[in-house]
Parts: sequence; C-alpha cells; structure tokens
Amino acid sequence: MRGREIKILFVNPGRGIYDMPPLGVCYLSSYLKKYGANTYKTVLADEYAGHNPVKVVRQFEPDIIGFSSATAQYQRATDLARKIRRVSDAPLVIGGLHPTALPEQVIREGFFDIAVVSEAERSFTQLVDALSESDFALDGGALRDIPGIAFKSDDEIVLTQPPNFIDDLDTIPFPDRSLLDLKHYLRRNAAIRSMITRNTTLMTSRGCPFRCIYCISVHRRKLREHSPEYVIEEMQSLVRDYNLEGLCIIDDTFIFHAKRASRIAELMLEKGIAQRLKWPCYGRANIVSRSEDSFINLLKQAGMAQMEFGFESASKRVLQFLKGKGVTPEDNEATLDRLARLDVRALATFLTGVPTETAEESRMTVEFIRRNFDRLAYFEILYLVPYPGTKVWEMYHMDDIISPSLWRNYKIGLNKRFPVDSEFTRNIDYEAADKAVNEVLSMMVRKQKLTYNLRFLRDRLRIAPLDTVKKVAAHFLGL
Repeated sequence: MRGREIKILFVNPGRGIYDMPPLGVCYLSSYLKKYGANTYKTVLADEYAGHNPVKVVRQFEPDIIGFSSATAQYQRATDLARKIRRVSDAPLVIGGLHPTALPEQVIREGFFDIAVVSEAERSFTQLVDALSESDFALDGGALRDIPGIAFKSDDEIVLTQPPNFIDDLDTIPFPDRSLLDLKHYLRRNAAIRSMITRNTTLMTSRGCPFRCIYCISVHRRKLREHSPEYVIEEMQSLVRDYNLEGLCIIDDTFIFHAKRASRIAELMLEKGIAQRLKWPCYGRANIVSRSEDSFINLLKQAGMAQMEFGFESASKRVLQFLKGKGVTPEDNEATLDRLARLDVRALATFLTGVPTETAEESRMTVEFIRRNFDRLAYFEILYLVPYPGTKVWEMYHMDDIISPSLWRNYKIGLNKRFPVDSEFTRNIDYEAADKAVNEVLSMMVRKQKLTYNLRFLRDRLRIAPLDTVKKVAAHFLGL
C-alpha cells in the first residue's frame, strides 16, 4: 500500500526559444511513480513553455522542488532559486549536467540544498522518500546512505558514493510526458533541421563509448541500450497519443550497434511506423564510412530522413585532438560520399577556436565546407566552449577561474568567443577563428536562402501546380 501523497515541482529554467522537451524530469516522474514508496503528484514549471515558476510554486505549494540544469541554464536556475526561497521552505534539489560535473561547488554556492549526480532515477526516488520520512527536514544522517547526491551537513559538504547505473534500461517506464506543455512542444517546428514537422524526442540508449574532449554526459561512457521491442512500443504509443509526423532520436550513438539499429528499423517497417514518421539520428563518420550500404538503406526505408555529425575539423591533428585517433578527415569525406550516393541528407557541425589550432588549420575546415557545400543539407561552425566535466575543462585548469559570475558566460544558442581570460583562451588564435565563423556563416545564409526558396516552390506546386509552372517558366525564359 502506498504512503502519503507527496507534491513535487520540477523546474526547467531558461529563456529564449528551445524546442527540445526536458525528458530528464519526465523520466524522474515516471520512475518515481512506479518504484517509489509513496503517492506522488508531479508538476513541471517550464520557462521555455512560458511558465512562471515562482507563480507555480505559490499555487502548487510543493513539498520538494527539483531543478534540471545544464551549465548554460545554471545562472538562470540560481536566479530562480533565490526568488523561490522567498515564497517556499521546500527543499531545493538540482540535477543535470552542471551539478553532475561540479556537485560540491554547487552546494558551496548555497542556492540549492541537495545536488543529484549523474543518472538520477534511483537516487532521486530514494531521496524523495527519505525526505518524506523526516517531514522534508534536511536530515544529514538519513541522506548519507543515498548514493549519488551532495549536500551540506553542519559545515561539511558531503558527497556520497557514486550511483550505480541502471543496467536493464527496459525496467525504466516511458517518460511521463503528461508533464509537458504539449501546445508548446508538439507544435510544428524545425527540431528536425530544415524540416517542419509535428515531432518530439526519443532516447533509445544511454551513454557513449567515445572520448571527445568537449563532451559531457550524465550517463558517462558506459553504453546501455533499450531492446528494440521496448523502443517500438514507445514509438507506437507516441504515434497513437500525439499524432506525430516526426521523431528526433537523441541518442549519442544510435547506430553504434548496427544489429540493434537494424532490428528497430525492421520493426518500424513491420508495424507501419515507418510510413508515419520521419526521423533523424546522430552518426559518427568512422562508423558510417565503414558500414554496409544495405544498413544505411534499411534505416532510410524505415523513415530516417537525415544523419547529423560532428565533423569538427578538416585538420587531422585538430580532429584527433578533439575526438581521438579513431576518426580522420578522410572518414568525413567518405561519409559524405556514401550518403550522397544513397540520397540521405547529411548535416554537420564544426568547431573552431580550439586551443593550438592554427590559422591554416581553421582555413582547411572552411575549405572543406566550401568544397562540400552542395552535399551538406545543413552546417554550422561553433566556437569551442570549455564546459565543466569535460576533458577540455580539466586540461586547461578551468577550476582555477570559478567565480559566481563565471556562469553568465554560458548560454544556450550563444555562439561567441569564450570571454573569460584563462589558460584556455590564451592558447587560441581568435582572429583566425572569427574569420572562419564569419565565412561559414555567410555560406550558411546562402544555403538557408536556397532551402527556403525551394521549400516555397514545393508548397506552391502543391497548391497551384499549373500556375506555378507558368510563373517559373516565365521567370527563367523571360516570357
């Protein structure tokens, strides 16, 4: 028999336009409701959907308030925490990428009572039930046995033992998407780049076995995967419940095990899902360039609309500095060759402003993009940013410059030089990086303008085909 009802408010902090739903808190809600010892009422205050978290706190009167925050959201999270403290005595808990990277620092700053580290379903469920036993008082003794959390007890910051990962992902219930503001997250948008669809996100695995120095994951390098049957069941529920047109598979390495990805594609075809959904996935050049054509074709038949890659650099030295020795610029070229031949859209991101990158090396990347302009459906070049928890952060001793104002320099969607003087910035040729960014941006504007015009022409042909053909002919033939 379940115990008392516990009211939990999740907060997704941030401002601006962002179309990716916060699946992390949806997983916490569903796991808690399945495995927790009590009854739970969960609500999400989502700033990206236009919610006012302070107002929701006043109305809902939660027992526990849980924030989810990457580093780019952390400054906003602290601003909200300060305001919420004035209207609620509920414990403030924070999880996500930022507290995973710097749990003790987060507690030291004093905005949050407890930080949850890494994969949070088990730890958060234990934490909620432990807090309910103490009537939501912060009892340090009771918290010490919960793995994967940090908190302050008297004057001591306590970081408990690391949490154990959930090896069998199929034991995790589907994320509780009832938390989401569906008017916001299910409106037609371009989350699948260059395609306007009614879509949402899906995670079919956790973790990544690769060691890119700029990347952090709460799931670390241990790759665990849902079974194909679990994935298909979730897809079917999404199509049935939300009338989707698209699905963004957000795994770091969906295609890592070709046998599993192939089985998912086969089941999508068998169950009729492929006819309903277009979907992208992330690829890796040294996997795609060595794959069989039949594998890529099967994914395409199952609805895969495009693959996205982090090509990063056309300089072998810089690329392997960033991603390790397992990938080369030749892999990037071979991947574009293969996808062009198989008529699969390729999207790519590149990095500049990399420590020790020379002007010649940044020029090589620009020329790679120029040379492959017609084969890339979308591309962008970003300044490398040293995020907490990454190898870059560690290599350039970024802990030495931590201050309360540092986090203002991290913002979602902001592509600019990292502005804080540090060992990291002193190793970068920003003049060359700025030139590369400006040139690639100019190329991207041309690409997007062409894409927009072609999309407009496609839509006009659907509405008034004969009239459109006459106007196009008149334009090009001077009639």
